[in-house]
Amino acid sequence: MKNIILILGLFISIGAFTSCDSFLDQAPDDRMTIKTLDDVDAVMTEAYDKRRTYCGLHFATDDAGPTTGVNTSYPILNDIYSWKKEITDETHQDNPASFWRASYASIANSNLVLESIAKMSETEQNSQFAMALKAEALITRAYHHFMLLNTFAKPYNATTANTDKGIPYVIELEKKLIQDYERGTVESTYAKVIEDYEAGIKLMEKSLTSFNKNKYRVTIPTAYAIGGRIYLWRNKDQQDNEKSKTYAAKAIEAYGGVIMMRKWSEYKNDERGIVDANQAEVGWVQNFATWITANNIYQITISTYNSIKEPSALGKDLRDNGIRYTKDGDIYIPAYYFVTIDRQVANDLFPLSESLLNKIEAEVRLDDFVAAKADMNSFLSSNHDAPLDFTDQDLIDTYSTVGETPLTAKEAWIQFLLSERRRQFHMKGMRWFDIHRYQINIKHRLQDGTLLQLQEELPHFAFEIPQSAINTGLPKNY
Repeated sequence: MKNIILILGLFISIGAFTSCDSFLDQAPDDRMTIKTLDDVDAVMTEAYDKRRTYCGLHFATDDAGPTTGVNTSYPILNDIYSWKKEITDETHQDNPASFWRASYASIANSNLVLESIAKMSETEQNSQFAMALKAEALITRAYHHFMLLNTFAKPYNATTANTDKGIPYVIELEKKLIQDYERGTVESTYAKVIEDYEAGIKLMEKSLTSFNKNKYRVTIPTAYAIGGRIYLWRNKDQQDNEKSKTYAAKAIEAYGGVIMMRKWSEYKNDERGIVDANQAEVGWVQNFATWITANNIYQITISTYNSIKEPSALGKDLRDNGIRYTKDGDIYIPAYYFVTIDRQVANDLFPLSESLLNKIEAEVRLDDFVAAKADMNSFLSSNHDAPLDFTDQDLIDTYSTVGETPLTAKEAWIQFLLSERRRQFHMKGMRWFDIHRYQINIKHRLQDGTLLQLQEELPHFAFEIPQSAINTGLPKNY
């Protein structure tokens, strides 16, 4: 199957060295010369996209709905809200197609790092610095493929993963303008993600003193946090849950422990809120461009936010502590999430809190409710104003639907966790991935009253791959 490299977005931008947005401009082998590990480090820096992200998927979640007093309409955001298979303007920063291109561009830089190190002398390759760079490249390559898989493919299902379409897994630097690509399967894509990730972690643990400390790149805590997310989202078997728990625990330890989590009330006193890179709890900071804070017909409203808080088995939540502002109409914007840094919006891709919630979810799946409760109370201590005391039965009573068979303790815990994740990470795009992996059939009402169901619009809970990629021969989702 022939696919033009440009369509996959595998262009390389090497900062101070050179910049080129199209492989049609010059051959990839003529782009730059890498002589030293410092040159390689500069390339690694470019493996981190600074503008495109998955945060626009916020509009596809149940956090978004029709607002009142707002008439602004952005076609791109309305298309995402309506779960359109063909979303307009593939170049827009909030279009999943832009996330596709940006991720493959990052992967290309990771591949260039790996190839460049492989061409160096054996002494250079075995240096602590080289091993650390190779580890970072492998981990970022795994991460970007993993996130693409969970955006453009079905969630992992052990019975169908061997036939469900995956995504192209690119492990070599392109040497020609036309390259063969195949989508593979969800099973095979995950296998490659894990192969890269585990190899990267092994190298990282051999080069800890040389591993990157810059929080705008993968650090030791976030490297472990990525593993906690990968295994939790795949959820192939209980071994995956054990691995997720292990990596999440390693991440928490590398952050400095749960004690490093700040009280939620402290965020409003910090001009950079929860994405202050000087704070130990902050993981991987990304600056990006997005319209999720714009006035739009479909957005999170005050009433929607209030509904997110219910039902609750808990007491006073500091996340309601007045840290918000409204724009026109009834749009709810949590000011502490989006901080301007060099005129860009910033986000923390892997906060300590996610690792803690991932660890709890793995413990629940492993039926260790005692450990889950202890860890949950540690998490809640950062966003509640008093010690909490709840039982499994409290959760069952809170999250069971009246008139139906009561949930089991495990089912109630999962609902509790999903609720806490929704509140902790709302407007960051993360809610979409919970909807994706648990196949939650949410509904969206259009401004004209039409009611859409996710399972009818996107039955695979996956966005269609970019039309530009389809045009080259990659098979569609729908």
